Amino acid sequence: MPRPAAVPLQVVVRLTDVPGTWNDAPLVVGLQSGSTGSGATIVPGDPDGDDVVFEGAIDVRPTADGAPDFFGPLVHGPRGARHLYVTWARVEGGTHAMFRRLKLYLTPTVRAAWTQPGVSWDQVHTGRVAASVSGRGPDGTPHCGSAEARWG
Repeated sequence: MPRPAAVPLQVVVRLTDVPGTWNDAPLVVGLQSGSTGSGATIVPGDPDGDDVVFEGAIDVRPTADGAPDFFGPLVHGPRGARHLYVTWARVEGGTHAMFRRLKLYLTPTVRAAWTQPGVSWDQVHTGRVAASVSGRGPDGTPHCGSAEARWG
């Protein structure tokens, strides 16, 4: 049986209250494209006051059981745990030194402090999903780990 055609999906992430420095070093924040290491790049966002807005395109295909599955250079993780990485880097000597990442899950996810439903086929068929997440963690530093992303 031929593989189902990919459905394009535009993702928009608004990172609110973004810190501009870390230990007196300027910060760059963006979506990680590609694998960690020399193949990874940071896709910058557009500043909007204290916020930064990121936009990117991904592809969606059904899994064997019909659930949405996500693909493309911006998508990371195994099937059933697909996510975007918001990546933090220090600017050191003209280069970007990646030091923290924040996972924003596209798939249904359950954590101790939160549960999110993930992106549905109804949302995929609109062609665009968006989420807003704080750029600061509970301790005020650049947000890392994973965060609830309510895609709408």
